[in-house]
Amino acid sequence: MNQNNQKTKNTNKPRNTKSAQRKKATETVLPTVEEAKLSLPPHLELLPSDTDEMPTLIDREHYGTTLKVKHGHVYTLRLGVHCYSGGLAAFRDDCAASCFIPTTPGAEQHIIGLFFVPEIYPAKFMDVIHLKADKLFRLRYIWGSAVLENNNNAFGFTIGNDSITTEKDGILIYEKDIRSQIHDCHRVFFDVLRIQVEICPVK
Repeated sequence: MNQNNQKTKNTNKPRNTKSAQRKKATETVLPTVEEAKLSLPPHLELLPSDTDEMPTLIDREHYGTTLKVKHGHVYTLRLGVHCYSGGLAAFRDDCAASCFIPTTPGAEQHIIGLFFVPEIYPAKFMDVIHLKADKLFRLRYIWGSAVLENNNNAFGFTIGNDSITTEKDGILIYEKDIRSQIHDCHRVFFDVLRIQVEICPVK
């Protein structure tokens, strides 16, 4: 009696298992061609004067912005990829960002930002801002102002003071370990490094 019942149960099992598997596999096949979402802008150029074994890429449209500054004023500066809406942010939390702020006196100061992206290694991306004044001045970095920003929203990742060092002729900001500072389920995407500097007169 039990054997007959068992046979009845077996005959009632669905016979289209292979068909269902084929259908499921077809539904998950990736498309042959699809539009790609770029991170870094497609119009980057090699820095003409670069002779380093690690080539430097720049955005010619925004590279080398010059601003005339006034003594006693504080300015917010952004170095990186500006106003690009190609879909994704230019940089992720596995990228490194650095900036050098000179502190020696001069009538013109150059703030340099470098960004290191695993996909384009050994190349690096660079941005530069030139500050000019009628008289000699020094730059004073506003501590706590270094933030990695996204062009498309108000997100900001503050760079801690342990990633900032004071050198003989300037301030070096170097953030290379973002992943260890955030929760595993979170990601950081950014386009620019924002800093603030004060223009101090030289007496």
